[in-house]
Amino acid sequence: MQYFDILGIIGLLIISIGVLVRKRKDEEYYFIVGSIFLLVYSYFLKNYIFIVLQLVFIAASSYELYRLKKKKP
Repeated sequence: MQYFDILGIIGLLIISIGVLVRKRKDEEYYFIVGSIFLLVYSYFLKNYIFIVLQLVFIAASSYELYRLKKKKP
């Protein structure tokens, strides 16, 4: 197991925790942080499709977090 595999496992675990969290804002934070770990992991693998997927997921989660913060002061 390479050190970057550990990054992928950590990212997967963080996103999994985000799925279980009930608070919507917290969920988005978990998704963003987990996706950043998976983005770094996919960079080391040179998996360009997965890199694009993670960038889209980070952007979508960031936008959703922005909407939630704007909605509730």
